[in-house]
Amino acid sequence: MDKTSLLTSKVSESWNTYWKGTSETAAFSSDGVSHPEVFDFWLQFFKSIEKKYSTLQMLDIASGNVAVVETALSVFKNELISISSLDVSQAAVAAK
Repeated sequence: MDKTSLLTSKVSESWNTYWKGTSETAAFSSDGVSHPEVFDFWLQFFKSIEKKYSTLQMLDIASGNVAVVETALSVFKNELISISSLDVSQAAVAAK
């Protein structure tokens, strides 16, 4: 395994460990918002751009449990939205 692959593997595994250990304490758990400041920040951001753009095109990198995406969807509702998400951690995606 080359140096880059080894580093990528270690980073991915460390994020998997993080997400597996925080499913109940993540900023957005399945039971609601644990950290209102994080939710409020993104809610205010999306509300501030809602009237400026007729469509939302978003790339969510390090998506985790897609909390930012869910906040965007709550503001833009049925508007035209194109969202792509990615995360190096399979555990983060599974935490959704």
